[in-house]
Amino acid sequence: SSSSSSSSSSSSSHLPGPVASKKGPVVDSYKDKNKNTIQQKHEGPCFETDVDYYGNDVDGGHEAQSAEECQEQCVNAEKCNYFTFEVERKMCWLKNTKIGRRPGKALISGPRNCSQTMEIRELYEMYSSVGEAQQSVVDAFLHAWNGYSQSCYGQDELRPMSRGCINEFGMGLTLVDSLDTLFIMGQKHDKLKQEFKKATDWVALNLRVNVNKQVSVFETIIRVLGGLLSAYGLSGSSPFLEKANSLADRLSPALVGNFPKSKVNLASGATKSHSWAPNSAIIAEVGSLQIEMWYLSKVSGNNKWHSYGSRVIDFLDHTHPRIAGLYPTMLSPNGQFQQGHVSFGALGDSLYEYLLKMWILEGKADSSKYRRMYLQSIESM
Repeated sequence: SSSSSSSSSSSSSHLPGPVASKKGPVVDSYKDKNKNTIQQKHEGPCFETDVDYYGNDVDGGHEAQSAEECQEQCVNAEKCNYFTFEVERKMCWLKNTKIGRRPGKALISGPRNCSQTMEIRELYEMYSSVGEAQQSVVDAFLHAWNGYSQSCYGQDELRPMSRGCINEFGMGLTLVDSLDTLFIMGQKHDKLKQEFKKATDWVALNLRVNVNKQVSVFETIIRVLGGLLSAYGLSGSSPFLEKANSLADRLSPALVGNFPKSKVNLASGATKSHSWAPNSAIIAEVGSLQIEMWYLSKVSGNNKWHSYGSRVIDFLDHTHPRIAGLYPTMLSPNGQFQQGHVSFGALGDSLYEYLLKMWILEGKADSSKYRRMYLQSIESM
């Protein structure tokens, strides 16, 4: 149930967070008028104004004079985890669960406590300026990059404790995966600009996409193909697009058929399923190539790449899972769901991420199937 003065239900993709709650009177109500500081008892930045949380009410509504008092009632109620406060009627609704959120005029909603938000705010206050915080991110990246480049440059991954190297794919995964970060940070940091140039040269001269290894199609697409295309989109440097086209050609034996195969040998083209999921397609894997394939078609002029990804989404759009928008994690080759397990974690997560990102990538059209499918999945979750 929901607070009695809530607005009618509507879909909203706005995400909750401290930034949104800095608007309106809620934060002001937490200021000590004499000291002009934020009180510690309840941290207002986790409140959301003009937002209704709908879910299971703990009991009927109670009177309260403020959102702070409503939150305190929630703290003192054994089963309460969220609240919604009606500003005009001075009514407090305590909720055990938050099924969703929607616009609600003159409503203030929030969690039982704001401890996590308080920790984030204190973290921000560690830095005297945005520039200082920004530099700390660069320093963290440099620490990780230097460790990799000094011990395992051109290899897939670094073992940080032993400084040994992992080379399961044989395509410099960490290097290719870091190209876009090197480019972006290199716009203001000469060392990273030089590192990007060095990495570009390595890709042009040393990256082999015909390695005689059975590799994960999913990992190769999101890390290697995605890394190359992102670097090309940012820099316009032709070696990235050339390698991306060559890699996609090597992946293509795994992309034909109803669903992409799980593994492929990039030298021979032989494909196979995961040993732990024989004759199965994993929903997160087949639903996580659309961005890379769409962009490769855009920059290469070859629409076949986009078709490999879009037909998976078209298929899912016409299925009827038990709960609308929530897709079981394993499919048979002919498109039958093999079990009822649904996950927003392992085996399922990135499908839902890609629905949202594809909607953004294609221009945020209200009529987009990606938007409709994403909102349906979130409402059902």
